[in-house]
Amino acid sequence: MSQSKPYVYRPLDRSRREIRLIKILNLDEILFVTETIESDPELHGDPDRVRAIEDDIAVRCTVSHVSLEDRLVYVAFSYAWGGLSDKRRIIIEEGEHEYELLVTQNLLSALRHIATDAQLWIDAICINQADDMEKNWQVQQMWTIYHDAQYVAAWLGLAADDSDLVLAQIAGVSEGMVRDIDKYPSLERQQRFLNYTPPTNFLSLSAFSALTKRSYWRRVWIQQELQASQNVLLHCGRKHIHLSLVDLVLNILHRMHIDLRRTNLGAVQRDSFEANLGYLKGDESMIIASAAIKSHCFRGRKGTRPLASLLRDTYILRKGLEASNPRDRIFALLGMSSDAADLRIVPDYSKSKVQVYTEVAIALIGQMGLEVLTWCNSTASLGEDCHLPSWAPDWDSPLLRPLGKFLRTPDFRHMASKDSAPRFRFFDSGNKFPILGASGIQVDSIAVVGEPLAHFPVGDLTWLTNDQDPNCQLQLGWLSDIEQLSKHCKNVYGSSQALEDAIWRTLTADMEFTPEGKYQRASRAMQKGYLLYRTGFFRATMSRRELQKRSDDIRLVANFWRPMVSQCSRRKFFVSQQGYLGVGPSAASPGDTIAILLGLDMPLVLRPTKNGHYQILGEAYVHGIMNGERMDDSLVQEFKIC
Repeated sequence: MSQSKPYVYRPLDRSRREIRLIKILNLDEILFVTETIESDPELHGDPDRVRAIEDDIAVRCTVSHVSLEDRLVYVAFSYAWGGLSDKRRIIIEEGEHEYELLVTQNLLSALRHIATDAQLWIDAICINQADDMEKNWQVQQMWTIYHDAQYVAAWLGLAADDSDLVLAQIAGVSEGMVRDIDKYPSLERQQRFLNYTPPTNFLSLSAFSALTKRSYWRRVWIQQELQASQNVLLHCGRKHIHLSLVDLVLNILHRMHIDLRRTNLGAVQRDSFEANLGYLKGDESMIIASAAIKSHCFRGRKGTRPLASLLRDTYILRKGLEASNPRDRIFALLGMSSDAADLRIVPDYSKSKVQVYTEVAIALIGQMGLEVLTWCNSTASLGEDCHLPSWAPDWDSPLLRPLGKFLRTPDFRHMASKDSAPRFRFFDSGNKFPILGASGIQVDSIAVVGEPLAHFPVGDLTWLTNDQDPNCQLQLGWLSDIEQLSKHCKNVYGSSQALEDAIWRTLTADMEFTPEGKYQRASRAMQKGYLLYRTGFFRATMSRRELQKRSDDIRLVANFWRPMVSQCSRRKFFVSQQGYLGVGPSAASPGDTIAILLGLDMPLVLRPTKNGHYQILGEAYVHGIMNGERMDDSLVQEFKIC
């Protein structure tokens, strides 16, 4: 293998809105090599030989400069970069000269499997990654690049875990639907289309689950790439299907799951297709992949949502999205937002992550007030070495679903500060970050805390049918934890019945999901669910007949259990000095301050610092002070939050 000089990028002409496109020169040759490798069983377990064969027949391409103002025909790649430590070479030809460019193994696999002789736009090749100035303005063109592409080739990776089978099954759903619908008169076909349900076991759920666990779906950039694009082909190994067919299957699975929950079949038929569907629908990877696929439903629609809404949905409702550069957690959403220009936030790779996140926090607090502080749920240690001010959400760390009015209906919200108006200001601290001065009331401090609660995704009823399941046992332990803590509540609630109310309402932050998917204050039905759940009446040996008899009880328990898991995961129960019971940030400790800031629906747990300032640990639900009971204008003070 001969050595070539490293490829040197020529500058793009910004005035012409130039981009680079590549074209593979030896497509037939590399496809032949790929087919040879995959058809030879002896090579499957010998990666060194495979690498040597591929290096002998390197991918060769040309690079051209073109203007987005012209009528271009090209395919845009959407893919996960993969590990940066294992780089592979491709050859770029310019006239009689050839140059070497290093790309990741995953990108090389995509180039060797996606059979197209079209011109290609691929960010790792077409943007000079060593030039921050070029990246800044090229990133701002990415919506247009994906929107104007002939189609987007989305690369999931090599074939594995029965991916060929599940792609064929997904394609078969469309074919079966056409055969079924064509039997009916034209006036009935639309309704038949909306309600089409394939035969049970039409899909290998294990293979479909494996497909959703691919690293591709966790890339934050794919939201923009899929939403901007008009047409997406999903590639896995040498097979491909239209992304719209995967969306069709998701709709069918969702409809089947609704029917399952109505009849509680998931709690009855263990290890059946229906029960496994319940597990799949609650799986975090499935939720992430589904959201990415659904973003394609908004294809071509740019700037329909503000940045705050995009940030909430991307990093709070969903977990586990990744970016190789933490600044991209913001920059990847700017192209879709409706107010990036008003907020004066633009991609700038010369700024550090801390600068970007701090500037975004200041802009959002200026736009929407102190609600941003409810997103600051500390999951890392605080102190003088903290990299971000505590009033700035760290989008690079796991964020908790807010306890407050997030996603709630206008007629249901906690109002710890009553109807007060927020009062806040930023002022210079003499350090690298400004101080946030926010007016509010110190209502109490924490006296006793429980153990941090484990993280559980909100799964399905199937989790409730086996009291030997570790998940079930851990969650039953939550009830024991809060009941033990409640012994420190003194007489603040007045009676044993009021104390029991405090326990089950704190477990759910006094929230209940309605059948319509909305929120309301927890009803007495939730108390019944709590009392049933705490008995641990579910048994792995319970027969189907027994479970059917208790279907109403299952529904009551599920209605209590879902908000409990949603609200308590990765938090901590506590009792205040005055005896109030609450749930709040996992970093909370005895001595931390409980404060209500003006204009904020939820109390905050603050940690005093040596210089008289405070750090935000996170929001809290404190039973007994959630409706303005402790508001007193004469006690208002300014908290200096660093």
